[in-house]
This record gives sequence, structure tokens and C-alpha cells, in this order.
Amino acid sequence: AGAPDCAVPSPASTPTLCSSKKRCRKVSFGFSETLAYIETTSELTEEEKRTRWYQSIELDEMKSSARKLCQLESKGQDISEDESTRGMDVYFPSRQRNQKRFVE
Repeated sequence: AGAPDCAVPSPASTPTLCSSKKRCRKVSFGFSETLAYIETTSELTEEEKRTRWYQSIELDEMKSSARKLCQLESKGQDISEDESTRGMDVYFPSRQRNQKRFVE
């Protein structure tokens, strides 16, 4: 008997589409498994919120540190190997000019 000309659903797989002139191909996927439960903010206690997100004072300290680092580098001073100004091109006009050449 020949191959069917219609979709034939099977458990945990996509339908099989066949024509009389082509070989049938079938794609199947394994059963889904829940890997992790992700909480919403409404399910967190105030203590959990305080420990999971940066506080405004911590953000201010990071910004200040980044500005100082950029100032040091723009003056030609060496910065330590464990610090980087990567991604802070907005603070370096020369990097902005160079970046425009490659983007245009």
C-alpha cells in the first residue's frame, strides 16, 4: 500500500505529511519537563526583595566607580587588569567617533 496523503497525528510528535512522490519524514519531540519554578515579585517577601536587587546607594556607588575609572583611562593612566571600561563608550568621545565609522 502507498503512503497516506494526509496528516496523521501521533503522540508526542508533529503530524506526518506525505505525498505519493516523496518519502515521509516525521519529527518528534520528547515530553516536556519543568526545570525550575520562577517566582513573581508579588510572591517575594520584603527581605527577599532587598537581598536580590541592588539598592539605590549600591547603584550610585557603581556609577561613581565607573566614572572614576573612565576619567583615569582618559588621562592615560593605567587601570588594573581586574577592571575594564568595556561598554562605557558613551564616556569616551574618541570611541564614539571610531564606532560611528564602523556602524555607518
